[in-house]
Amino acid sequence: MSLSIIQRKHKNKAWTQAVALVGGVTALSLLLMIPRTTLSTWLNNTDGKIPMEYCIAAANLTGIALERLSPETAPANKIIRDRQKASHGCSVEMIIKQISINQSYSNLSSNTEGPIIIGTDKVLIAGYTQLATAKANGLKKISVVVIDLEALRLNIEALDEMNDTLSLDEKSLVHRRLEALSNNRQNPEPDFASHTMAALKNKTSLLTPLPAFKKVDCLSFHTQGDAL
Repeated sequence: MSLSIIQRKHKNKAWTQAVALVGGVTALSLLLMIPRTTLSTWLNNTDGKIPMEYCIAAANLTGIALERLSPETAPANKIIRDRQKASHGCSVEMIIKQISINQSYSNLSSNTEGPIIIGTDKVLIAGYTQLATAKANGLKKISVVVIDLEALRLNIEALDEMNDTLSLDEKSLVHRRLEALSNNRQNPEPDFASHTMAALKNKTSLLTPLPAFKKVDCLSFHTQGDAL
């Protein structure tokens, strides 16, 4: 399947977030057990297809929706996700100082025993008390649950499909964070999932960009402190 400009943009963003979540291109290549140069080549080739098995592994490692990491395989993605339905969320080992705290969300959760939850942008959603305790105890890394906010925003995957163990309070915080992000967007993007499914249904080419979407001349993956 050929990708449209919008799909390439979302794929680029998904892999950039995956790299950032695990700590860089080198870290991700080690987790995927492939040479760093191979991963860099895949990431910088915006028209290239990353092998499906590595997309699945990256999705499991980072919590980012497979549909975003591998839009080329749209027909198979949902089948694979349904087969992996023991969906209890993705837990990632994060360096504490990399987690951003939005003060307006810091004291909203009354649950002091639940998981620390962050979005794919590494902004804290829930677990402020637990994070503060970990800092006070001198911990450098901590396990966090990652929610793919982009997949939710683009209607690729429902929250209960990502993680079926969240409390009502935690779900509320996720939706409030998502709402805040949506309100901050001045130029809403076309619905990624609807565009993909419509193209598949009509058997039309996905090369034609959606209206009102700016063409991207070059998409490259760069993570601070870890140039390709």
